[in-house]
Amino acid sequence: MSSVIDLTGHVYGRLTVLFRAPDGVGSKGRRQIQWVCQCSCGNICIIQRGCLRDGHTRSCGCISRERSNSTTHGMTKSPEHVAWRAMKTRCFNPNTASWPDYGGRGITVCPQWRNSFEQFYADMGPHPGPEYSLDRIDNDGDYEPGNCRWATASEQAFNRTYRKPRICQCACNRGEGQCGRKNRRGEESVNGSGLGGMTGGHGDQTYREGRALLGPEGMAGDFGAHYGQIQADAEIIRGLLNGGNGT
Repeated sequence: MSSVIDLTGHVYGRLTVLFRAPDGVGSKGRRQIQWVCQCSCGNICIIQRGCLRDGHTRSCGCISRERSNSTTHGMTKSPEHVAWRAMKTRCFNPNTASWPDYGGRGITVCPQWRNSFEQFYADMGPHPGPEYSLDRIDNDGDYEPGNCRWATASEQAFNRTYRKPRICQCACNRGEGQCGRKNRRGEESVNGSGLGGMTGGHGDQTYREGRALLGPEGMAGDFGAHYGQIQADAEIIRGLLNGGNGT
């Protein structure tokens, strides 16, 4: 008779083998080698050697119980779930167009929201309507309870007008010392940010972006530029609705 391989201390899924149990008898009267195991949930159980080694049994049964007890929220294609997925995409996917304004500048999602749509929904509540989307109250803060709301595009644009200015990367060929000039609307910068957007070259740049997006009657400065950001966010949401994966 061949010797039995000692499985003591081996780990199979959630099971750790403690010691050999008395042999059992199979359905056809054959001897069944069995081992006493402890599951990571704390339960002690006796498992047949074959079930351990072929991967058939990986727990005391708690995995199956967890699966049967879990229910889906049934909101995969809802506006709330789409907003949740888009939020994570902006913060954790460097390949998305919105990454530089979100994850690229340190904006993240709090752990309870990142790991649970149910918690996100419990904190944010139902989506009010098609004209609303997810917005951060403090544009330099993270996605977390107390800093997020459902807001219209105009409310978001107004909020983003007062964001902290980025460091100017002057491209006007007039030197950094010339970046404090008036923007094209003629407004002076106020504390680094005025109606025309960020100081100097950025005031001109955001104005041009806004004009390009909205035409001759477009909004000035950050209003227009951030309207473009809202458009980019909308592209993410459309991609998710068409079957794309969030992050």
